[in-house]
Amino acid sequence: MARRARLYAALGVGQDATPQEIKRAYYQQAQRYHPDRGGTADAERFKQVQSAYEVLGDPDRKALYDRFGEAALRAAGGNEAAFMALAAGPDPAAVVASVFTLALAFLMMVSLRVDGVIAWPWTVTLFPLWLVDAVLLVPVVALPCLACQGERVAAPLAAAVQCAAAVCFTFALVAKLDGYTARPWVEVFAPLYVGAAAAVPACAAACSRPAYEELCALLGEPPDTPSLPYSRYLTGKALALVRNVALPPLLALRLDGAYAMSFAVATSPLLAQTAVHAALSLWDAFKAHARGEGGLAPALCNFLCTYGVGWSQYLLLVAKCDGADMPLWLALVPAWVAVGVPTCAACCLWQYGVAVGDDGDDEAGDEEAPAEPQERDPLLPRRRAAAAATQDVSEID
Repeated sequence: MARRARLYAALGVGQDATPQEIKRAYYQQAQRYHPDRGGTADAERFKQVQSAYEVLGDPDRKALYDRFGEAALRAAGGNEAAFMALAAGPDPAAVVASVFTLALAFLMMVSLRVDGVIAWPWTVTLFPLWLVDAVLLVPVVALPCLACQGERVAAPLAAAVQCAAAVCFTFALVAKLDGYTARPWVEVFAPLYVGAAAAVPACAAACSRPAYEELCALLGEPPDTPSLPYSRYLTGKALALVRNVALPPLLALRLDGAYAMSFAVATSPLLAQTAVHAALSLWDAFKAHARGEGGLAPALCNFLCTYGVGWSQYLLLVAKCDGADMPLWLALVPAWVAVGVPTCAACCLWQYGVAVGDDGDDEAGDEEAPAEPQERDPLLPRRRAAAAATQDVSEID
């Protein structure tokens, strides 16, 4: 941080200085250390002031210097705006649009494959999962390194194990669907058992009171608020743990035909978790309405949009898996709605945000053009006073 303060120190301003303050300080320092007013020491100081203002007076170069230091300025080579855009990462709206577009492609290809419209191998049909696996490999490598640098290692290591388990399960699933292996589904789901076992100590560590208070601090709320009491936090962790432990073996036993049970029974841990969350959400909505903190109608509308779409999708998929005579694309109608609407919204926001950002930059540039500082003209105060007396300030400006 001290390296990034060097140019600010050369102008005698702080790192929170406004563009007007930076320009005013530059004129002051330039007049003070101009070579015509001193010797070689002043000339050297004048070069430092000029170099500092060349960076801090340019918005792009200043933003790059503030974030990455002088090394980034040398690496940018005059392309500070492009370098900053690359370093800042993609637009969040673009990321959301890409994720939902990928989900749409996944649903479409799976529907076409199950309905018999295409006969591609599952290795090709499930290509979005390979992209997800590539993303999951990042925490598999990074989280253990993070755990080695901190005091709490349970959560990072458990997350790394779960990501690795998801990647291994993808390979096992594709091998089973394409007929490369005749292993039973109980063995295909083995990576998920490992991931669930790794989640047990991590869940126990996350249920502690300090972990709960850290989460509240991250959300910017005090502990034990009505929106997230400690008991609700523990309930959510317990339900997630039960789902992760019970759901994979139940699904595997149903797929292997070991028990003649419906898919509704096999997926009962997921249904129980969502039902409890839905009941708690309704309870919170009614309590907030009783306290006068919000309307009941918006809360119920949000509840129906959130859980109504999810439950309708769940019931349609269970009916399809249990032998209902309907194409998969029809059974996935709630998923099409839940994924398609955010995809369109994210794409529109992305495009609209780019347009507004461009216009906003132009307007900001017009507004931020600073007036000439008073130090350049010693008679400027007198001229302003005279103009004020004649009510004609515009001619002077």
